[in-house]
Amino acid sequence: MRFAVALILLLLSQSLYSQSILQLRTLPANPSMTDSVVVLADLEFRSTGCQLDQKNLTVSGNTISATAHHCVGLAAAICYVTDTFRLGRLNSGSYTFTLALSRSGGSVPCAPSLTVNDRDTLNFTVQSALGLKNYEQRVYSVYPNPVSDYLSVSKSFGLKAERIIIRSQLGSVVLETEQTTEPIAVSGLSSGIYYLEIIHKSGRTVEKFIKE
Repeated sequence: MRFAVALILLLLSQSLYSQSILQLRTLPANPSMTDSVVVLADLEFRSTGCQLDQKNLTVSGNTISATAHHCVGLAAAICYVTDTFRLGRLNSGSYTFTLALSRSGGSVPCAPSLTVNDRDTLNFTVQSALGLKNYEQRVYSVYPNPVSDYLSVSKSFGLKAERIIIRSQLGSVVLETEQTTEPIAVSGLSSGIYYLEIIHKSGRTVEKFIKE
Protein backbone atom coordinates (compact mmCIF):
# COMPACT_ATOMS: atom_id res chain seq x y z
CA MET A 1 0.00 0.00 0.00
CA ARG A 2 2.78 2.41 0.92
CA PHE A 3 4.57 1.53 -2.29
CA ALA A 4 1.45 2.31 -4.35
CA VAL A 5 0.99 5.67 -2.64
CA ALA A 6 4.64 6.55 -3.19
CA LEU A 7 4.36 5.59 -6.86
CA ILE A 8 1.27 7.77 -7.32
CA LEU A 9 2.98 10.73 -5.67
CA LEU A 10 6.01 10.24 -7.90
CA LEU A 11 3.87 10.19 -11.05
CA LEU A 12 1.98 13.29 -9.93
CA SER A 13 5.26 15.06 -9.25
CA GLN A 14 6.60 14.18 -12.69
CA SER A 15 3.39 15.41 -14.33
CA LEU A 16 3.45 18.65 -12.35
CA TYR A 17 7.01 19.52 -13.20
CA SER A 18 7.09 18.21 -16.76
CA GLN A 19 8.16 20.58 -19.49
CA SER A 20 8.78 20.38 -23.17
CA ILE A 21 10.53 22.20 -25.98
CA LEU A 22 7.63 23.12 -28.24
CA GLN A 23 9.70 24.46 -31.10
CA LEU A 24 13.17 25.62 -32.10
CA ARG A 25 13.33 28.24 -34.88
CA THR A 26 15.78 30.68 -36.39
CA LEU A 27 15.27 34.38 -36.88
CA PRO A 28 15.36 35.22 -39.71
CA ALA A 29 13.74 32.01 -40.87
CA ASN A 30 16.18 31.59 -43.77
CA PRO A 31 19.39 33.30 -42.67
CA SER A 32 22.27 34.42 -44.86
CA MET A 33 25.84 35.40 -44.05
CA THR A 34 24.77 39.02 -43.71
CA ASP A 35 22.24 38.26 -40.94
CA SER A 36 22.80 38.17 -37.21
CA VAL A 37 21.25 34.77 -36.49
CA VAL A 38 19.06 34.16 -33.46
CA VAL A 39 17.60 30.83 -32.32
CA LEU A 40 14.31 31.05 -30.41
CA ALA A 41 13.19 28.18 -28.18
CA ASP A 42 9.46 28.08 -27.41
CA LEU A 43 9.01 26.24 -24.10
CA GLU A 44 6.12 24.97 -22.00
CA PHE A 45 6.28 24.21 -18.27
CA ARG A 46 3.41 22.66 -16.33
CA SER A 47 3.87 24.77 -13.24
CA THR A 48 3.33 28.28 -11.92
CA GLY A 49 6.26 30.40 -13.04
CA CYS A 50 9.10 29.33 -15.30
CA GLN A 51 11.81 31.96 -14.93
CA LEU A 52 15.11 31.43 -16.70
CA ASP A 53 17.86 30.73 -14.20
CA GLN A 54 20.83 30.39 -16.54
CA LYS A 55 21.72 29.45 -20.10
CA ASN A 56 24.92 28.59 -21.92
CA LEU A 57 25.98 28.41 -25.55
CA THR A 58 28.93 26.58 -27.11
CA VAL A 59 29.88 26.77 -30.80
CA SER A 60 32.24 24.16 -32.24
CA GLY A 61 32.47 24.52 -36.00
CA ASN A 62 28.99 23.91 -37.39
CA THR A 63 27.76 22.23 -34.21
CA ILE A 64 26.07 24.48 -31.64
CA SER A 65 25.18 23.21 -28.17
CA ALA A 66 22.99 25.14 -25.74
CA THR A 67 21.61 24.55 -22.27
CA ALA A 68 18.82 26.31 -20.41
CA HIS A 69 17.83 25.90 -16.77
CA HIS A 70 14.54 27.26 -15.42
CA CYS A 71 13.12 27.73 -11.95
CA VAL A 72 9.51 26.58 -11.59
CA GLY A 73 6.75 27.07 -9.02
CA LEU A 74 5.01 24.46 -6.91
CA ALA A 75 1.41 24.73 -8.11
CA ALA A 76 0.01 23.08 -11.23
CA ALA A 77 -0.47 25.49 -14.15
CA ILE A 78 0.87 26.09 -17.66
CA CYS A 79 3.68 28.57 -18.20
CA TYR A 80 4.94 29.50 -21.67
CA VAL A 81 8.27 31.19 -22.27
CA THR A 82 10.67 31.76 -25.18
CA ASP A 83 14.44 31.57 -24.62
CA THR A 84 16.68 33.55 -26.98
CA PHE A 85 20.11 32.38 -28.16
CA ARG A 86 22.08 34.94 -30.19
CA LEU A 87 24.53 33.28 -32.57
CA GLY A 88 25.62 36.37 -34.47
CA ARG A 89 26.84 36.20 -38.06
CA LEU A 90 27.73 32.72 -39.30
CA ASN A 91 29.59 31.47 -42.34
CA SER A 92 27.52 29.82 -45.06
CA GLY A 93 26.83 26.13 -44.53
CA SER A 94 24.65 23.66 -42.64
CA TYR A 95 24.40 23.91 -38.85
CA THR A 96 23.06 21.74 -36.04
CA PHE A 97 21.70 23.43 -32.91
CA THR A 98 20.93 21.25 -29.88
CA LEU A 99 19.17 22.49 -26.74
CA ALA A 100 19.21 20.62 -23.43
CA LEU A 101 16.48 21.82 -21.06
CA SER A 102 16.37 21.33 -17.29
CA ARG A 103 14.43 22.73 -14.33
CA SER A 104 14.37 22.91 -10.53
CA GLY A 105 11.76 24.05 -8.06
CA GLY A 106 12.03 27.42 -6.36
CA SER A 107 12.75 31.03 -7.22
CA VAL A 108 15.78 32.37 -9.09
CA PRO A 109 18.48 31.34 -8.39
CA CYS A 110 17.33 27.74 -7.88
CA ALA A 111 19.31 24.58 -7.32
CA PRO A 112 21.07 23.14 -10.39
CA SER A 113 19.54 20.04 -11.96
CA LEU A 114 21.52 16.83 -12.33
CA THR A 115 19.37 15.56 -15.21
CA VAL A 116 18.29 16.85 -18.62
CA ASN A 117 14.49 16.91 -18.76
CA ASP A 118 14.08 17.52 -22.49
CA ARG A 119 16.29 17.81 -25.55
CA ASP A 120 15.66 18.93 -29.13
CA THR A 121 17.71 19.57 -32.26
CA LEU A 122 17.30 22.11 -35.05
CA ASN A 123 19.10 21.80 -38.39
CA PHE A 124 19.36 24.97 -40.45
CA THR A 125 21.33 26.40 -43.36
CA VAL A 126 23.04 29.75 -43.68
CA GLN A 127 23.14 30.90 -47.30
CA SER A 128 25.87 32.92 -48.92
CA ALA A 129 24.90 36.50 -49.69
CA LEU A 130 25.23 35.78 -53.42
CA GLY A 131 22.71 32.96 -53.14
CA LEU A 132 19.79 35.18 -52.14
CA LYS A 133 17.51 35.36 -55.14
CA ASN A 134 13.96 34.80 -53.95
CA TYR A 135 13.51 37.58 -51.42
CA GLU A 136 9.78 36.94 -51.32
CA GLN A 137 10.40 33.75 -49.36
CA ARG A 138 11.59 35.79 -46.36
CA VAL A 139 10.95 36.84 -43.66
CA TYR A 140 8.18 37.80 -41.33
CA SER A 141 8.40 37.66 -37.56
CA VAL A 142 5.84 38.30 -34.85
CA TYR A 143 6.53 40.07 -31.58
CA PRO A 144 6.28 40.11 -28.64
CA ASN A 145 6.14 36.35 -28.36
CA PRO A 146 4.62 35.29 -25.96
CA VAL A 147 2.02 38.09 -26.22
CA SER A 148 -0.70 39.37 -23.92
CA ASP A 149 -2.47 42.26 -25.66
CA TYR A 150 -1.15 43.40 -29.06
CA LEU A 151 0.81 41.38 -31.62
CA SER A 152 2.96 43.10 -34.25
CA VAL A 153 4.30 41.73 -37.53
CA SER A 154 7.69 42.77 -38.89
CA LYS A 155 8.90 42.06 -42.41
CA SER A 156 12.04 42.14 -44.53
CA PHE A 157 12.72 42.96 -48.16
CA GLY A 158 9.58 45.13 -48.43
CA LEU A 159 7.15 42.27 -49.08
CA LYS A 160 3.73 43.67 -48.18
CA ALA A 161 1.20 41.53 -46.33
CA GLU A 162 -2.29 41.66 -47.84
CA ARG A 163 -4.27 39.73 -45.24
CA ILE A 164 -3.65 38.13 -41.85
CA ILE A 165 -5.41 35.06 -40.45
CA ILE A 166 -4.98 33.65 -36.95
CA ARG A 167 -5.77 29.97 -36.46
CA SER A 168 -6.02 27.81 -33.35
CA GLN A 169 -4.02 24.60 -32.94
CA LEU A 170 -7.01 22.76 -34.41
CA GLY A 171 -6.86 24.89 -37.55
CA SER A 172 -10.03 26.91 -36.99
CA VAL A 173 -9.95 30.62 -37.87
CA VAL A 174 -10.21 32.80 -34.74
CA LEU A 175 -9.32 36.16 -36.31
CA GLU A 176 -8.98 37.57 -39.83
CA THR A 177 -8.03 41.10 -40.89
CA GLU A 178 -6.78 43.11 -43.84
CA GLN A 179 -5.27 45.74 -41.52
CA THR A 180 -1.72 44.45 -41.80
CA THR A 181 0.27 47.50 -40.73
CA GLU A 182 -1.24 47.97 -37.26
CA PRO A 183 -0.70 45.84 -34.13
CA ILE A 184 -3.30 43.06 -33.83
CA ALA A 185 -5.43 42.96 -30.67
CA VAL A 186 -5.27 39.41 -29.28
CA SER A 187 -6.31 40.07 -25.67
CA GLY A 188 -9.63 38.32 -26.34
CA LEU A 189 -7.96 35.03 -27.26
CA SER A 190 -7.62 32.24 -24.72
CA SER A 191 -4.13 31.33 -23.53
CA GLY A 192 -2.37 28.83 -25.77
CA ILE A 193 -0.57 28.33 -29.06
CA TYR A 194 -1.79 29.96 -32.27
CA TYR A 195 -0.64 30.21 -35.88
CA LEU A 196 -0.54 33.55 -37.70
CA GLU A 197 -0.97 33.12 -41.44
CA ILE A 198 0.28 36.02 -43.56
CA ILE A 199 -1.10 36.23 -47.09
CA HIS A 200 1.11 38.11 -49.58
CA LYS A 201 1.60 38.38 -53.34
CA SER A 202 4.01 35.43 -53.42
CA GLY A 203 1.91 33.06 -51.35
CA ARG A 204 1.66 32.71 -47.60
CA THR A 205 3.89 32.55 -44.54
CA VAL A 206 2.96 30.96 -41.19
CA GLU A 207 4.41 32.01 -37.84
CA LYS A 208 3.61 30.41 -34.49
CA PHE A 209 3.00 32.53 -31.38
CA ILE A 210 1.95 31.97 -27.79
CA LYS A 211 -0.91 33.89 -26.17
CA GLU A 212 -0.36 34.30 -22.44
